[in-house]
Amino acid sequence: MIRLKSLLCLLGCTTILFLSGCSRYPADVKSALELAGENKDELQKVIDHYSKSGQDRQKLKAAYFLISNLRYHGSYYSEELDKFDAFFDSVGRAESPRYDRVNPRRNLNMELQLEKIYHIWNHYRDKYGPPEENKLDFLNDLTNIKAELLIENIDYAFKAWEFPWAQHLTFDQFCEYVLPYCFGNENRESWRPRYMEKYKWLLDSLKDPTDPIEACNLINRDIGTWFMFDGGFIKEYPKDLSPNQLLELKMGYCKMQASVATFAMRSMGLAVVHAQIFQWGNRNLGHDFSAVLSKEGKYIDFLGGERDPGNNRFGVTPTKIYHKTFSLQKKPVLLRKIQQLNLIDVTDYYTATSDVSIELPFPNSHNAKYAYLCVFNNKDWIPVEYAEIKRNRAKFHSMGCDLVYLPVYKSFQTAGHPFILTSNGEIEHLIPDESKRRTAYLTRKYYWDNYGVDSLMLNGRFQGANKPDFSDAVDLHVQDEPAKPVFHNVLIDNNPKFKYARYIGDTETSSTISEISFINRRGNEIQGSPVGTAGSYMNKGNTIENVFDKNILTCFEGAEITGSWVGLKFTNPSEIHKIRFIGRNDGNCIEIGDKYELVFWNEDQWESLGEKVADTDTLIYDNCPHNALLLLHNKTKGEDERIFTLDKKGNQILW
Repeated sequence: MIRLKSLLCLLGCTTILFLSGCSRYPADVKSALELAGENKDELQKVIDHYSKSGQDRQKLKAAYFLISNLRYHGSYYSEELDKFDAFFDSVGRAESPRYDRVNPRRNLNMELQLEKIYHIWNHYRDKYGPPEENKLDFLNDLTNIKAELLIENIDYAFKAWEFPWAQHLTFDQFCEYVLPYCFGNENRESWRPRYMEKYKWLLDSLKDPTDPIEACNLINRDIGTWFMFDGGFIKEYPKDLSPNQLLELKMGYCKMQASVATFAMRSMGLAVVHAQIFQWGNRNLGHDFSAVLSKEGKYIDFLGGERDPGNNRFGVTPTKIYHKTFSLQKKPVLLRKIQQLNLIDVTDYYTATSDVSIELPFPNSHNAKYAYLCVFNNKDWIPVEYAEIKRNRAKFHSMGCDLVYLPVYKSFQTAGHPFILTSNGEIEHLIPDESKRRTAYLTRKYYWDNYGVDSLMLNGRFQGANKPDFSDAVDLHVQDEPAKPVFHNVLIDNNPKFKYARYIGDTETSSTISEISFINRRGNEIQGSPVGTAGSYMNKGNTIENVFDKNILTCFEGAEITGSWVGLKFTNPSEIHKIRFIGRNDGNCIEIGDKYELVFWNEDQWESLGEKVADTDTLIYDNCPHNALLLLHNKTKGEDERIFTLDKKGNQILW
């Protein structure tokens, strides 16, 4: 009996000690341990490791921070997708030339390397099938992450916090923007030692070792020498690239630029945040970039390997901008009908915004509790913010300005007319007045993403000659301004007959151009045989024949970046009265012979204003309702479209 009492007493004491041990953890850590299932032992190892005497107590607090937020993160896994690891290994073994980001057209070796990478990718894609078709399993970090990875991550993060440029960081800032072990849903793996070794030179390279902006600048410029932007094949890979895959591949689009910058900067103790624009306001898709925290507590944005801190810029207007956090945020953010829990709305910080308080005049037939503001993404209206409906009104906070919005209820039932939110925060409703009609002069159907292409024809020369080497060349036209992505018609007066005519671009442009026609005084196109520089830049097939194939999406891009040219040897000597040409473009100008349809938004749908076949470079409609929101379809080809209004002269204002 005494032994039994002693045993019961011992068990009771053990239970009390166990419970008291659990209760000493913060509530969110205790909750995480309870939800971790079989992975609880791994998390306990981390806690026990930093609970030992002599350990830095801040590391235990950091471990608590990570463990309490593990449930909100995870990675995707597929056994079939893992076979593509061989692709990254193959690319990583290839020699990578240095990249000149100041003048990308000089990077012939890098372009050739890119061509090889595409070839390797296609090999593995053919071997294992399209990676985007793989079924992925979601592995929640709470139930899968290993103690070894967390401990290494914490130790190296604290080692990075010791650098002089990181001394201004508070513990909370450190935990949120230096400590995290992941960027997104990539494979969970060791990465800090490799990145820290790569950038160990930084400490000896700074003029002011306490300046995080200078440190970020140097790392970012180094990234720009080996990481190249490419938005092509890697978008087929159905999850984020891991930190080591990024080092092997050395290329990617803006999200991967943000990712590689995050790993590189955080490995060296720089507090860098992943910033996201999920939907542009006046074009399709979104954007990812980064921001580094300065000593003054300001976020200075940049684009990994491309634009340095303070020199980042948006060529398009954002609706909402968010900072991604590791910790749970109190207010969920609605994105693509899904509530996101790890985002902070920072739109005010980066762009002009205004609160929007509007009446909802259309019937709320489903008694919806929330209203949504949508923007147009080329095909559909996409919700970007929500607000509670109170007395038939809704107030939306910090909305990007100079954009067109459409209010809707749940199930995308229209709640009101579209409106322009002006730069000074005023609301201009777009309510079509069909009793008043006006004329529209249409030249394009989509916003033009320039990316410097317009300037490639600047200072380019159109010449006539009677000798095949153009030693007697006469300048007929010099393009003294960037070439807009439409057809240009240049009249040429008082010139003799020529046997040859050509276009030759300025230095380092490859004389790139899409279409040329030489027209005589009768208005007929002068016939001849294509002549010019043989081959094409990087052997991509952009040869001289493309300039005369009547396809504005093909082009000539000379094999020599300086001195290439393209032209015609006329069948008979001819006098040139007009040169008709178009530079590199996106195929969204008005093309003679294509069929178009103009529509306007009328309460809850698009209504047609009729179809027309273009017979000039400008499409004219004389039946447009006053104050209407318009959209132009090309019924012959193409997909890109943008909403627009008309200015006082009837010209397009694209939104």
